[in-house]
Amino acid sequence: GNIVTLLQFIFVAILALPSQVVWPHGALPTLRPRSIPLRFYALLVAIFFVVSVLNNKALDYEIALPFHMVFRSGSLITSLVLGVVVLRKRYSTSQYVGIASVTTGILITTLASAQALPSVVDMGPHGTKGLFVWLTGIGMLVTA
Repeated sequence: GNIVTLLQFIFVAILALPSQVVWPHGALPTLRPRSIPLRFYALLVAIFFVVSVLNNKALDYEIALPFHMVFRSGSLITSLVLGVVVLRKRYSTSQYVGIASVTTGILITTLASAQALPSVVDMGPHGTKGLFVWLTGIGMLVTA
């Protein structure tokens, strides 16, 4: 999981490097001037890395892969809320209905995954330990 994430970062950096290098005639190559300060770029990279690691780590907490994929596609509601609150955007009724439909599907999938939990995780004498592990994974996905 995390090695794949690291390789993904290296791959993206290698692909992006040629577009960020200036080759002046007869001089050593240099990097193009940045459009944003380096600290903001570093923050974005750090956030993206943490989100990727959390998504990978959630699979260690009894999260089924199909559920993981469906849950990660739930960023629509986050984008809608941020658009309305931060950017003061307005959306059409059909966009709200579409996002509500996807969100409802994600909730149904979450509930179905929770119902299947006892057959996947041995609750044993600890009772709710398996449920706590699963909820920890859900918390990671929500955070990411």
